[in-house]
Amino acid sequence: MKILVLSHMYPYPGNEMSGRFVHEQNRALKDRGCEVTVVSPKPWVPGAFKRFSKGPNKYDRLPKANILDGIPVYYPRKPTLPIKYFFSTAGKAMLYSIKGQIKKLHKEKSFEVIHAHVVYPDGYAAAYLAKELGIPLVTTIHGQDFQQTIYESSTLKQKVLFTLEKSTRIIAVSKKLEKIGKDLLKTHGDRDPEKLVTIPNGFNPKVINLEDSQKTKKTPGEGEEFILLSVGNLIKTKGNDLTLKALKALNNPDVKLRIMGAGPEKSPLMKEVEDLGLQNQVSFLGKGTHQQVMEEMANCDLFVLPSWKEGFGVVYIEAMAHGKPVIACKGEGIDGVVRHGENGFLVEPNSVEDLRQKLQEALNLKEHLSFLGQRAKEDMKAFTWEENAKKNMQIYQDVRKNEN
Repeated sequence: MKILVLSHMYPYPGNEMSGRFVHEQNRALKDRGCEVTVVSPKPWVPGAFKRFSKGPNKYDRLPKANILDGIPVYYPRKPTLPIKYFFSTAGKAMLYSIKGQIKKLHKEKSFEVIHAHVVYPDGYAAAYLAKELGIPLVTTIHGQDFQQTIYESSTLKQKVLFTLEKSTRIIAVSKKLEKIGKDLLKTHGDRDPEKLVTIPNGFNPKVINLEDSQKTKKTPGEGEEFILLSVGNLIKTKGNDLTLKALKALNNPDVKLRIMGAGPEKSPLMKEVEDLGLQNQVSFLGKGTHQQVMEEMANCDLFVLPSWKEGFGVVYIEAMAHGKPVIACKGEGIDGVVRHGENGFLVEPNSVEDLRQKLQEALNLKEHLSFLGQRAKEDMKAFTWEENAKKNMQIYQDVRKNEN
């Protein structure tokens, strides 16, 4: 089956971690016989607006196309104004920037399905293209559409609803997002909520290298030092500030926290470390490569990310696949995958005290913590990208059948 994937989130030269979960899905689809072509628009700031940008445009030297693990990836430039107010124009801007190239690619390859990742702006642009090309549209919701975009303005909410209505099928990466989506569809006109299903994201056992990592893997609870690991963009909603406060409240110098990631919260977090006197317990590791992330996961005792606005979170299942229990927030996308007391811990969102209690509980468990990690590893066998690809291919086959 010939699939056109439209996603502004995608790895590119200089940033292999950007949208890696989309690429991992595409690799699994390719392994199952799909011919996948990716179009990943990147921002281009018009000259008159460059003075509003923070530093040089990192995409200026990006090639127009690339081959990544045998998958052709195109990087057309999308006019982007560096002012958030203009986000409502992003869908049309994306459409105009990719329309010609996609029509040309379609003539060469005869795509059978368009798969857009995120509703707006990618799915919005794809909705117009799908109609013009006469092929079905599958749209995946990763979180931002339902946790941020629909609340920014009534205009953006209507554009999200338009895209959902025009999508042949809709995929949510968690039950949390599925519920939000179905409620949204039910309360806004004669839209069909049953076309929305959940297919969780996955992990790649080959990339994680589970078998080889056993040689150096730290058993949870083993040794004098207890190592906590956090991986993700350093933004407020990830809850790293809560982890720092909970770590201080533990008052245990043998507990170390390693933070891997980059983002606007790095400086405030570093200042928080100084203010709390945790310089000897907290390390900032920078963004790191995917392989470095895997090595850190292999050598921690507990993965901690009390993110209170999370659509799913691949890093949780990657840590669990390494045999490490995790701490996550109740009610978020990973709730249900993480089962409290069985393969990890769930905490109340934005509660330093609850987080401190769960950290202390993990410290007290010792040998049982290893048991939770092994249960987590066993549970993750159902969350591979291969399983994800099987379910996505069934969606593709269903929409093609219905079109015919």
